[in-house]
Amino acid sequence: MISIRTLAASTLAMTVAFANAAHADDKADCINAAQNGQSSRVDKKLTEARDAFLVCSREVCPAMVRNDCVKWLGEVDAATATVVIRARDASGHDVVEVRVLVDGKEVAAKLAGTSIAVDPGQHKFRYEAAGVAPVEDMVLIAEGEKGRLLRVDLGGATATPVADSVATATSTPNTTTSDADTSHGGKSPVPWIIAGVGLAGLVAFGITEILLQGEVSSLKNGCGAQPNPHCSDSDLSTAKTERTLAEITFGVGLVGLAVGVPWIIVQTLSHKKADAPAQGTFVDFRATHGGGVGVFGSTF
Repeated sequence: MISIRTLAASTLAMTVAFANAAHADDKADCINAAQNGQSSRVDKKLTEARDAFLVCSREVCPAMVRNDCVKWLGEVDAATATVVIRARDASGHDVVEVRVLVDGKEVAAKLAGTSIAVDPGQHKFRYEAAGVAPVEDMVLIAEGEKGRLLRVDLGGATATPVADSVATATSTPNTTTSDADTSHGGKSPVPWIIAGVGLAGLVAFGITEILLQGEVSSLKNGCGAQPNPHCSDSDLSTAKTERTLAEITFGVGLVGLAVGVPWIIVQTLSHKKADAPAQGTFVDFRATHGGGVGVFGSTF
């Protein structure tokens, strides 16, 4: 039969063993927390570093580790930024039941007017409230910034409302224009210049041809029937030169009109086509009170 003294001794031995094991676990936890806290602090994850330093600042931790963690905890608290969030509805009244997420992680189930610790850097704040579309906003937080006030209008336009599973996609006509189409109402003047030169060439040819007919008639009357022994070489040379010039102006006129007129027609038709409504299909998703509504259609 086991005596009371033996039972008490066994119980005491087990208690000491459990206490030593727990103390060993606490010591390991303290050391690991101190190491993790320093690593998070270097990575500017100050909120994580603070949680770790709180663990290794406990009385159960070795004195050397505890003293360092208490010091580091104060430094991290000084460097950690804090924000205060206030939300308003469409009527300008404060809203309390707002869930706040930072980079997808919940930091507040509802607003209480108290400071929220945030790591330095750029973060996506998301605000969710019943009956309205969620609101998202990108905010740059500076290290050591304290009590920064963030205002969000759940029924206004301070931040951009973003509805779940809602997107907008519409077809957009191509409005790119070339440099030549940016003058004279969007049309190039080049074809009009070419056509004008062609018209001027034909007019010049007509005038030259009338004058030549008069000179040829004068030569015939002055020199008599062919062969023409009485006409001077200079008179004949002048007539031939004028005939050549007339033929050149006629050719220039034909080329100018042949190039310019079709160009003008093509340019006019292309601009009329560009001014017409864009053809094709479109997909449009719009947010409603009941959720997203998709619309599919086409234009002709």
